[in-house]
Amino acid sequence: MYQNLGLKRDELRIENYNPKWKKLFIKEKNRLLDLFDNYIIQIEHIGSTSVVGMSSKPIIDIGILTQNIDTLPYQNFDNNYFELVGRLKGRQRVFIKKEEDLNTHHIHFIEYGEDAWNRKLKFRDLLIKYEDLRLEYSKLKTQLKNKYQNDRALYSEGKTEFIVNTINNF
Repeated sequence: MYQNLGLKRDELRIENYNPKWKKLFIKEKNRLLDLFDNYIIQIEHIGSTSVVGMSSKPIIDIGILTQNIDTLPYQNFDNNYFELVGRLKGRQRVFIKKEEDLNTHHIHFIEYGEDAWNRKLKFRDLLIKYEDLRLEYSKLKTQLKNKYQNDRALYSEGKTEFIVNTINNF
């Protein structure tokens, strides 16, 4: 198991930035390339753990751009460690990687041509570029965590307006 990485399914915790997150992304990226190399167009560290200095839930988000979501050999995933958690709007699939009783990674497969790919990268890159935006987003996440301590869904939903406005206004 990864030290200080992961949350139980309904747990909500925000941690200060950890430089180990980048190393953990690279380790998992290499594993995913071994499993899906011929199907990957691009693979990126996304989400708050990808932004130096950003507080975050200790879960590594990985975006994988693929040509066709339906032809991916999902059977390459060991079902003991990976669980499909959603078919998001459009041509996307999200898997959770589990280590013991903790969710450690969110793997987002996105089909080429889906706007979601560009939006995820744009939001990440804006947070990297603008410190004031990063501080505002961190403050919002702390407020939402305090308000929805026992409800990760409401916490996530509470961030949506900020994310959409940021993407649309830059």
